[in-house]
Amino acid sequence: MPDRIRWSAYLAMQMVGQRRFPFRPAHVIRAAQQRNLSATVRHAYLTVPYYRETMRRLGLTPSDITQADDLGKLPVLERELVQRDPEYLLSESMAGRRLRSARSSGSAGEPLTVFWDWPASFRSAAHGERFRTILTAAIGRRFGYRETLIAVPGGSTSQGAEFNQSAAWLPRWLRVDRQEIDLTEPLAEVATRVNRFKPDVLRANGSYVDGLVTHLRAKGAPFHRPRAIVFGGDGLSDACRRIVTDDLGIPVFGLYQSIEAPRMGFECEQHSGLHLNVDLYPLRIVDPEGRPLPLEAPGEVLVSNLVNRATVLLNYRQGDRAAMNPGLCGCGRSLPLLSAVDGRSDEWFDLADGTRLHSQVACNALRHEEHVWQYQLRQPVRGSLQVWLVCAEACDRESLAQRVRMRLMELLGINANIDIQFVETIPPDPSGKRRAVVRSDRAEDGAGR
Repeated sequence: MPDRIRWSAYLAMQMVGQRRFPFRPAHVIRAAQQRNLSATVRHAYLTVPYYRETMRRLGLTPSDITQADDLGKLPVLERELVQRDPEYLLSESMAGRRLRSARSSGSAGEPLTVFWDWPASFRSAAHGERFRTILTAAIGRRFGYRETLIAVPGGSTSQGAEFNQSAAWLPRWLRVDRQEIDLTEPLAEVATRVNRFKPDVLRANGSYVDGLVTHLRAKGAPFHRPRAIVFGGDGLSDACRRIVTDDLGIPVFGLYQSIEAPRMGFECEQHSGLHLNVDLYPLRIVDPEGRPLPLEAPGEVLVSNLVNRATVLLNYRQGDRAAMNPGLCGCGRSLPLLSAVDGRSDEWFDLADGTRLHSQVACNALRHEEHVWQYQLRQPVRGSLQVWLVCAEACDRESLAQRVRMRLMELLGINANIDIQFVETIPPDPSGKRRAVVRSDRAEDGAGR
């Protein structure tokens, strides 16, 4: 208990000032970014093998990287390196310390693990106050509200909440009364459970909200209307947003987050874009060659995490496309704005019995396979699934195929036709992105054999 109280006190101290920070003058936010950047680059240079070797090879020292634009002096950090050699990016100063392991669901087709030091985990939780002040204003309650989370069991949101609850202590009146629903459950059962719980807030992936709303409208089923819907992970269609906001009168808020950078951005009550926490996660929008692009020009997102001191990620290719919006938001916040993020679009699989399964569930079947470096799920016809796998040389392919097939059959049905193929590479689509899920009407041949 003393340890939990100590971390609770640390969390409380980190929360001070977070609600008002986005409204501070731009020069104050920029100064905070520069302090965080200098501290992170110095830490990386001194304790992280990858940055020490890379910066020395390029003739760079920490004094050469003091502002966000200087991050372009570093090579673009690819997801593949983080995935295949996580120790190379782990700070040597973390030896013997308690770390939190965060494993991605692999919804991008490339699952990976990021290690977080405990202080950074609590700082990240405190940074969530910047958005929570918007959410609580929308629902009319700051504490003790009810929230339904629909997600893959053990997903990033659940991981963070479980860590905070186990490592710190909060009085009951400060806690969120959370209901967690496994998104493998049938949509009708999800609706029943939500109606019974009556949450103030509903959280889910954007594509899941899309599917749930479509189901409810098709069935004409009664549904408890939460006071707000929060989505992240992937996008929400414009049509669904209009239905939820205009027809149902429920405000919708988007978050920009990932395992690697969990608090990149959030949508405010003006709904004019995503406010970026640039003091914590500066973003650069670049062309395919890594050159910076002007405002409003869409390009690839590179992010640097200035919070985590365990796995250090600087100039990291996030795998999304977006553009910086010009000007400031009418809400009064000084944080810059990002356009809607392109590149995160999960699908639903059609099962043989006519029901639907969210692709995140199928992706979760591959989540803990450490020898799987890339994968792609393809549905040529209803009730069938093709699985393309790129694996480490040391992988026992026969055993892996058997495990994956059994897990997927539990989800798709014992009679499902599951074709597992081991390939050398998975080619990107015409936009340059590798999709974890490809439906039959979008599938194209071309895996490198």
